[in-house]
Amino acid sequence: MATRQLKRNLDSVSEWLDLAECRIDIPKNWLKIEYQKDADLLYIKLSDSPAAYCEDDLDKEVIFNYDADNNLVGIEVLHLYGIYNPV
Repeated sequence: MATRQLKRNLDSVSEWLDLAECRIDIPKNWLKIEYQKDADLLYIKLSDSPAAYCEDDLDKEVIFNYDADNNLVGIEVLHLYGIYNPV
């Protein structure tokens, strides 16, 4: 994946959502967002239910987490900016 041009800064929630929405549909009703700068990973939490299993779409670098009732509870967007820099 090519490195994306940073529009503003690595701490902008609206920029994270814009980048993620290029790859996935993001529910608008309830969500919490966390960005892990060291891993270039965006985690979108859709529910307080714990994840029981996950499915991935590695072509889009996305992991979907589901609870025991098959409800989507979280989405991990890998390499959001395309700039993974391990410490």
